Amino acid sequence: MKITKNIFLGLVCSTVFTMVFILIFSLILTKLSISESHINTIIIIIYGTGMFFGTAVATRKIQKNGAIIGTSMTMFYVLLLYIVSSFFTHDFSIKIESIYMLITTVILGGIGGVIGVNIK
Repeated sequence: MKITKNIFLGLVCSTVFTMVFILIFSLILTKLSISESHINTIIIIIYGTGMFFGTAVATRKIQKNGAIIGTSMTMFYVLLLYIVSSFFTHDFSIKIESIYMLITTVILGGIGGVIGVNIK
């Protein structure tokens, strides 16, 4: 139960972090002209950073298996994000940006999990 509670807390933290920074970024986009390739890169960085902090929060109190919990949590989060976004866009194709996002977020989620376990 302790692990599930902390993973849920980490997912909530990741989601809130991501939503806040995506909102800030979208407000910035209304004032600036940024190319689409840069937009995708910034969004991937925001998701990865969100997962980094979320997995660190989740594993901080669990104190074991940081890399496994971090990467598993991240893969679940990205899968859920893919399903929800595909449902709304009616497009279930996998694009290269999706693969980049998966790789980036899984790596950062695993690192966040390891750091979270080692925070005293």
